[in-house]
Amino acid sequence: MSVATIQVLARTRRNSPCRTCGEIVTWFRTFPRERWIAFDADPVALRTTGNPIVGETIEELDRADVHWSHCRPTASQGEGVTG
Repeated sequence: MSVATIQVLARTRRNSPCRTCGEIVTWFRTFPRERWIAFDADPVALRTTGNPIVGETIEELDRADVHWSHCRPTASQGEGVTG
């Protein structure tokens, strides 16, 4: 069975605290849709490739490392509460 992955643009790596739990997360823009997604801590690329069409380095990250898969606001906090 293969690992489910998400392709991200390597140059977009940014670290910041999660607004819900305070844990440090690493943000990337996905490829090709370029939407921001948060991963736990410092995810390790399973594979790195170059894309000559867009001139970018693309990393494939394990979908299980997506921060939102286990960090959810509680009902008392409401959706999207920033503190």
